[in-house]
Amino acid sequence: MQTLVSAPSGLEINACEQFGSWLCEQNLSLAFTTYQTNRLFFVSSKANGQLKLNERLFDKPMGLHLAGKSLYMTTRYQLWHFDNFLGNGEKHGECDRSDK
Repeated sequence: MQTLVSAPSGLEINACEQFGSWLCEQNLSLAFTTYQTNRLFFVSSKANGQLKLNERLFDKPMGLHLAGKSLYMTTRYQLWHFDNFLGNGEKHGECDRSDK
């Protein structure tokens, strides 16, 4: 098992060692919310196949909706709209955009 620990919350994600490589091969990332802990999570893969986790705090995040290259999320009193402004193949740190 591969373990990923996210600071500062101390969250641990356990997955088989091939999961990160599979996400990379399929050009996939996962996004999900936890209403109880007020978090939006993104799970993806680094170029070397290791898992990568990003988390952000929001006030009671709930539903997610993907529309084209935009992600919408509802919270207790707001509707959030996220856009990926990177061009195809462009990188920002370890993050990238691909239209595969």
